[in-house]
Amino acid sequence: MKTESGTGCVTSVYGRRVVINTSDGQTLDCTTASRKLSPLCGDQVVWQALDNNETAVTEILERRNTLLRHDARL
Repeated sequence: MKTESGTGCVTSVYGRRVVINTSDGQTLDCTTASRKLSPLCGDQVVWQALDNNETAVTEILERRNTLLRHDARL
């Protein structure tokens, strides 16, 4: 069985759920492969299709920049 995989850009993150636009124009709803992965919007990621019709982000490629909003209460 051929395992489908590719790269894409993260467009939204909801906990461990990630929406990515693939390099061929598809939009995929994914999970992260491990709890150690913390993708941000705009990250380039590697994704892989799993056996149970799920898709997982397996790697975050090197970030070019990061924009974070700090908590004003701190």
